[in-house]
Amino acid sequence: MWGPENGLTILNPHTGEIEFSDETLCPEFYHPYAGVFLEIDEFVRFTGIRLV
Repeated sequence: MWGPENGLTILNPHTGEIEFSDETLCPEFYHPYAGVFLEIDEFVRFTGIRLV
């Protein structure tokens, strides 16, 4: 789950427990095959965030 008001939260689908949470991250896209969240800055540059 993510959004401008909430930041980024990742839940374990099997247990429902929060595995990761950061209120400052709000990526625009998620690439499921690469496992990467993508952010776009004001210069239209992409940054990939992989949470391991």
